Amino acid sequence: MPSAYLTPRLPSQQGFTLAEDQLPLLASTLLTVVHPNAIISLEGGLGAGKTTLIRTIGQAMGIQTRITSPTYVYFNQYTVPANSTSITQLLHVDFYRLSETDPTTESTHWLVEELLELQAQAPTLILAEWASVVAGAFQPLITHHLQLHEAPNTQEEPSTARQYEWFSLQRLPL
Repeated sequence: MPSAYLTPRLPSQQGFTLAEDQLPLLASTLLTVVHPNAIISLEGGLGAGKTTLIRTIGQAMGIQTRITSPTYVYFNQYTVPANSTSITQLLHVDFYRLSETDPTTESTHWLVEELLELQAQAPTLILAEWASVVAGAFQPLITHHLQLHEAPNTQEEPSTARQYEWFSLQRLPL
């Protein structure tokens, strides 16, 4: 591991930089600090690595199914294998398409209600891309926020490093 990279020490508010091959470290660290029914907002530009990180978190939870972006279906639901964690399902949400419409529409309210209904049925981790798009409907429910940035490249070769900022919002477990 290059010495320029920092090991994430969550849940305090801080920033750190990781290469893509270090994402399993971040995923396992996240899973030790989030509680069942946590909702993590992942923000960052297109191609910032949100889905890649969510895929890595799913793998750390023991999910064998390929985790794909739910951009066109709003969310994907994955069952977490028994005994891998106290969380039994992962919901990967992508609110990006709602940015093209009014975020107070019926579809936004339906989506938030659907997510909360699924969350009420079983211990769930919700990982939400572009949650800021539906701030009014969803923002008060978010327990953690992770901001992703492409790290500045100081080398001649393309970098796979990403900068992360972690904010634990200290909300009570649902």
